[in-house]
Amino acid sequence: MRKNLTVNTSPSNNSSSSNLDVPAGTSPTHSPSLFKSQMTRSESQSFLTISATNEGEIVSTNFNVQPFGATVAWVVYGLVIALAYWAIHFALVLYGKAFGDLQDTTRKVYTWTILNLLHSLITFVLFHWKKGSPYDYSMGYNDHSRLTLWEQLDDQKQFTPTRKFMFVVPCVLLLLTSYFVGDNMLLLFVNVVATVVVVLAKLPSFHKRRIFGINK
Repeated sequence: MRKNLTVNTSPSNNSSSSNLDVPAGTSPTHSPSLFKSQMTRSESQSFLTISATNEGEIVSTNFNVQPFGATVAWVVYGLVIALAYWAIHFALVLYGKAFGDLQDTTRKVYTWTILNLLHSLITFVLFHWKKGSPYDYSMGYNDHSRLTLWEQLDDQKQFTPTRKFMFVVPCVLLLLTSYFVGDNMLLLFVNVVATVVVVLAKLPSFHKRRIFGINK
């Protein structure tokens, strides 16, 4: 058993009335200054409590990954992908007007391919390559210096809603990209390889594993 610092959402009045340290033989009514100072101190600390947890249990104090569990983070993630799609689309339109018009079908192929490759590259670097946490307030209980951002998600628990969502997104992107790529086997191969690398890194069997010691 060990003690961990957790947040207490109960009203401060109850905590302040039960946590007063009054010396033996001294009544709070006889020592109003002592009573007031201890009550103020107790009220200011009432949002913190000490809770007992089992040995080996991971208590999440890593603010580096906490936002990913919120539904709004999933919505923002989807919006960023959508904005990236339209940014690439308009960039190719401008490129076509400057250096020769691109057919609508060709533009869609390149747009989805670039989007999928950029998504695979960025998410691989952020989630599966960079390690450590700049916002680690675990007070030494958990060492995240050797864990990637993906490995830190949800206290390292597998098959959580957040992990499932992050796993589905690249798969959906690959399906959409392969639909527009069509018979272009070269682009299809490149997109499949990029997606497979990202998806494999998310599997539980690769948790804390470094292939050939890369990024160990």
